[in-house]
Amino acid sequence: MKESIVFYKSFYEAIKNIPQEEQLKLYNAIFDYSFTEKEPKIEDGIAKAMFILIKPNIDSANARYKASVEDLKRKPKKNPRKT
Repeated sequence: MKESIVFYKSFYEAIKNIPQEEQLKLYNAIFDYSFTEKEPKIEDGIAKAMFILIKPNIDSANARYKASVEDLKRKPKKNPRKT
């Protein structure tokens, strides 16, 4: 399971301009989706619209993460030299 996510300053700058209730919905949706990849249940409103815009960035970051994990699995482990 991932232990971190990419969160762009532009997300923060945009989110801080919406009502706090919508901010909370959106932050929860971003973090839940980033860590679990389960679609959030946001009915409508600003949070849903903004999540739709942010989701491709999350998907791209998750794809890069998965690719790097797979890459590490394929590389042979180096044995430390014994002196």
